Amino acid sequence: METRYGEERVSTSQDTWIVDRLKRQFRRLPRGVDPTDPAMPAVWVPYHSAWRDPRTGALTLTLDRAGTRLLHIVP
Repeated sequence: METRYGEERVSTSQDTWIVDRLKRQFRRLPRGVDPTDPAMPAVWVPYHSAWRDPRTGALTLTLDRAGTRLLHIVP
């Protein structure tokens, strides 16, 4: 898998999360799938902010401006 500038990948037990920090969007793919495969739908979801826990490596995405919707991705 090729990583583009501004993208960050987080692998969990079942998925690979691709976070584009430049465009503030993310997508989830099944683990082991090539994201450049044209058969895979390229559905990107916007987010407001991101924070990585330096101790655990977990990534938390704030999905709305109010900070009430969070997505916590643990590697």
